[in-house]
Amino acid sequence: MASTESTPGLHGAIWRWHFYAGLFAAPVMVLLAVTGALYLFNHEIEERWYADRLVVRAPAGAVPRPIAEQIAAVQAAVPEAKIRRWVVPRHAHRAAEAAVQLPDGSRRAVFVDPYRARITGTLDSDMRLMTVVSELHGSLMLGRFGDTVIELAACWGFVLLVTGLYLWWPRGGGAAGVLWPRFAARGRVWLRDLHAVTAFWNAAAVAFLILTGLPWAGFWGDQLARLGTISHLTESSPNFRGARVPRSSTAEMLPAGVSPSTPSPADASAGVAADHAGHAEDPALAWSIRKADAPRSAPGPTPLSLADAIDIGESLGMLQPGARIGAPNASDGVFRLSLPTDDAFAQRTVYLDQYSGAVLGDVRWRDYSPVGKAADFGVSVHMGRQFGLANQLLGLAACLGVVVTAVAGVLMWWRRRPRGAFGAPRSPPGFRLTRTVVLSTLALSVVFPLVGLSLAVVLCVDALWRAAVARPASS
Repeated sequence: MASTESTPGLHGAIWRWHFYAGLFAAPVMVLLAVTGALYLFNHEIEERWYADRLVVRAPAGAVPRPIAEQIAAVQAAVPEAKIRRWVVPRHAHRAAEAAVQLPDGSRRAVFVDPYRARITGTLDSDMRLMTVVSELHGSLMLGRFGDTVIELAACWGFVLLVTGLYLWWPRGGGAAGVLWPRFAARGRVWLRDLHAVTAFWNAAAVAFLILTGLPWAGFWGDQLARLGTISHLTESSPNFRGARVPRSSTAEMLPAGVSPSTPSPADASAGVAADHAGHAEDPALAWSIRKADAPRSAPGPTPLSLADAIDIGESLGMLQPGARIGAPNASDGVFRLSLPTDDAFAQRTVYLDQYSGAVLGDVRWRDYSPVGKAADFGVSVHMGRQFGLANQLLGLAACLGVVVTAVAGVLMWWRRRPRGAFGAPRSPPGFRLTRTVVLSTLALSVVFPLVGLSLAVVLCVDALWRAAVARPASS
C-alpha cells in the first residue's frame, strides 16, 4: 500500500518542481533558442543584411591586392585608429575586415575590397547585428550578471529535461500521446501531447546544446578550465591556464631575413601570463584558445608591423579563408594568428614574437587534452559549423522544438489554471523525497553548482512560506 501511495506523491512533487523550473528557465530558453537559431546562420544573414559592405564583385581574372595595400587603405580612412585584428575573407566575394579601436575606446569594423584596396564601408562593432544577437545569447547584454542568469537558466533547463522525462514516462496505454500527439484531440490534451512529445524527441539535442554551451558560461566554463591543474585528462593542454604552449616543427618555418629567437626558460614558464585579456576581444576564437594564456614577447628594439606578421603567417600556411590575425595589446604581447575553421580538427593558432617574428607557440587539435577536444568539438557542433548545412538545419530544428515546447506548455498552463488563480501545482501533503530523488538532486548539484546553490535558496524560501501559511491554521 505504501508503494502505491508514494507514486502519486512523487509524481505531484516532480510536477511541482517541473512547473517552477519552467517558470524561470523557459523564457530564457526561448530567448536562447531564437538567438541561437539566428546565429547558426550568422554569415549568411550578415552577408545579406550588410551586402553593400561585406559583398564584393571580383573582376574577371583579378587577384587580391597585397595585404599591405589593404591595410594602408584602412589607415588612410581612419588614421587615428589602431588596427587590432585583420580578418581574411571567407570566400572570393567577401570583403576583408579590419577591427579597429578609436582613441575614445570605441570599436569599428572597417571593410576592404581586397581586389581594389578600397574601403567599402564601416560598422559600429558593438551594434553590429550578429554582435547584438551573440551578446543577447551569451549575457542578455547585461555583462557578467546576464551571463550568470543565462548559465543558471541553462542549468535549470537540464532540471526541466530530467523532470519532464519522468512526467512523460509511459504508464500503460499506447504510443499515441507518447511517441506522437493524439491528432484527433483538442484543447488541453492536444497541447499536453504537443508539449510532451516534442520535448521527448528534442531532449537529447537540448541536453547536448546545454552541455556544449556551458563551457562558454562564466562560472561553469572557468571551473572546467581549472581542471587542468588537478586532472591528467586535462593537464599539459594549451586550453587551460597555467599550461605550456607547445611548439611544433613549423616553429622553424620563418621567411628569409627573419631570425628565430627562443624564449629563456623563465619566459617559457612565465609565458602564459601575458596578453590573455586580448583573447576575449575576438568572438571567433576557439574555446580552448580563449581559456589559454599567450606567450610573451622578448624585449626588442622595434616591433613588426601587422603586414610583417601577416607575411610570416602566409609562409606558415596560416593565411587561409577566415584566418584572423590579432595585434599585440602590450609591449610584451604577441601576434596571434588563428584559424577558427568550421572543422574543429583543423583549428590552429600560432603566436609570433612581436619584435623578432619568432614562432613562440603553434597550437593544433593534436595538442588539446581529451577534455579540451571534447569541449571544442562540442562547441563546433553547437554553433552549426562542424557538419555544414546539415548541422545548421539540425540545430535549427532543435531550437524550433524548444520554442514549440515552451509555448505549448504556457498555453496548457493558461487553460488549466482556475480562473483568477495562479494555478501552480500544490506540494503533496506529507510527502518525503525518496532516496533516488535525493541522490539525483545531489548529482545535479555537483555537476551544476549554481543549481545546487539556487535550489538551497528556493527550498529555504519554500519552507518559510509553508510555515507562514500553516501558522494561522494552528493558532
